[in-house]
Amino acid sequence: MKTWKGIVIHWSASHQKISCEEIRKWHKTKGWRDIGYHRVIEHENLYKAKRNFDSLLKEGRTLDSDIFAEPEERGAHAYGYNSDHIGICVIASPEHDISEEQIKALFYLLEVFLKRFGLKKNQVKLHKDLYATECPGVKIEQLVNNWKSSCQCCC
Repeated sequence: MKTWKGIVIHWSASHQKISCEEIRKWHKTKGWRDIGYHRVIEHENLYKAKRNFDSLLKEGRTLDSDIFAEPEERGAHAYGYNSDHIGICVIASPEHDISEEQIKALFYLLEVFLKRFGLKKNQVKLHKDLYATECPGVKIEQLVNNWKSSCQCCC
């Protein structure tokens, strides 16, 4: 059985008030069985009140707790990588930047997934590492690359 080989980080390339459920609807109208990402990090501007980072984390496609990439967990976020890479989408774009709470949520989620699935920091990829795309943007790219280079226990 296949195990997870990595994580791919994306952005929504949309305004800040897009929800995980709206992306799910868009993807389903394309004929997909569900949203393409395993997790979505919403922007607190979607809500009327200030939100903590953990409330911004939304479940996309279901992941169970084992290290195996089972067919029903397959994503639809990066062609050629969907069957063995977890997809995380941050609600951001060039016009609508990632917030501090989203940054906290992203790094929290990455640490949890690295531990849960036995992955290393060097197995975290940006969508632009795999294809000619601007996704997930310069700010997220800088943040992730700085995080990856600050090696602690998960290199």
